[in-house]
Amino acid sequence: MNITKILREIGEAKKDVIGQDVSLKTCINEGYLMINQANEPVTLDRQYRFFSFTPDYIIEENPHLLNKPELMTDETLNIGELLGIYSLHKKGIDGCCDCNHSLNAEDYTNVYQILSLAGDIDPYCGLR
Repeated sequence: MNITKILREIGEAKKDVIGQDVSLKTCINEGYLMINQANEPVTLDRQYRFFSFTPDYIIEENPHLLNKPELMTDETLNIGELLGIYSLHKKGIDGCCDCNHSLNAEDYTNVYQILSLAGDIDPYCGLR
C-alpha cells in the first residue's frame, strides 16, 4: 500500500488529520479511524470527515485488494449527527466498548473527544 499517496489524497495529513493512533501510517495499515479538520476549532455544526482504510491483515487474506487501498469507512457528520447515532445505540455501544460518552454536544470541546466517540460507535453499528 502506498502510504505517501494515501496521505496526499486525504489532505495535508500532518496538519489536518489525526487518528486513533499517533502514527497515521499505523492508522492506515491497521484500519484505525481518522478524522480531518483536527486543527480547526470545535463547533457544533462543523462537518467532520471520519475515515479508515482496509487494514493490512484483510488485504493479505484477499490478494485482489493488493495495491488498491480502499476506504472502509468514509462518513461526514457533525457532532449532533454523531450523538444521534450514539443515543440510538448507547446501551449496546457502552456495553461493547466499556464507555459512557456524554449525550450533551457542548461537552465535546476537542477533536480527540469527537474521534473517541466515533471510534466507539463505528465498530458497533457504523457511522451511517
